[in-house]
Amino acid sequence: MNEPQAEARLFLYDLANLAKEHWFKPDERWAITLANDAEKTTILKQYYPTLHISGETEVLKEIAAILGNELNLDQIAPEEPADRRVRPVPPTYLIAFNPSRQRK
Repeated sequence: MNEPQAEARLFLYDLANLAKEHWFKPDERWAITLANDAEKTTILKQYYPTLHISGETEVLKEIAAILGNELNLDQIAPEEPADRRVRPVPPTYLIAFNPSRQRK
């Protein structure tokens, strides 16, 4: 993966293209989240369009912070497991989706 700033710019460019392709209204916004494989699958099945990249957790957190500051995106934190003894799988994806555009 390239520098986080370069990756964030590319991700931002792709988000703008997706918004145009899918006729987003001016008040529609993206939400971003860090996710593991299982969470990614759930999000991709539930929302359309989505955009995701994979990488190391720390780099993805940097990219998410840059995107959040750049566009005032809604950042959705991964849910904490109910049983704290269970070690959660670290996130390996940064996913953007529109919470108001669920698949039917």
